[in-house]
Amino acid sequence: MRLKLYISPCPNDTFMFHALVHNLVDCEGLEFDVEYHDIEELNSRAMAAEADVSKISCAVLPALMKSYALLDSGAALGRGNGPLLVKRKGFEGELKRVAVPGEYTTANALVSGLFPLLTSRHSPAESLLHTSICTKPPMMAKRNTALLSR
Repeated sequence: MRLKLYISPCPNDTFMFHALVHNLVDCEGLEFDVEYHDIEELNSRAMAAEADVSKISCAVLPALMKSYALLDSGAALGRGNGPLLVKRKGFEGELKRVAVPGEYTTANALVSGLFPLLTSRHSPAESLLHTSICTKPPMMAKRNTALLSR
């Protein structure tokens, strides 16, 4: 059986799925057609139910539970990892905007919860270099973020 596997090209995904992608483990007849996309694209494609197995943001999980089942796999959200907010060196002013990798991302959900009055937060991922806040993300329980279509 062939399954569509959608992951991001970030190192934690490529490491976590390396053995599957390169047929280094016995998958008992399962084969994978792999596509690599940024997290916002993965979230959108999961909401469109395009993949059989997909990485997603924790923030979009509730919207997908009727179409997908959560797998026991690695996650990039937990104490000491996950979205990181940074600021420009020397920035001391009022927080006016924050760059996030996409509307449906966990980073956006965390910023929305921490700074509900901040309205300027939707920017392309590459603009993360220009974000203007410095704090550690709140402690969160580790959550698994790989899905399998129902």
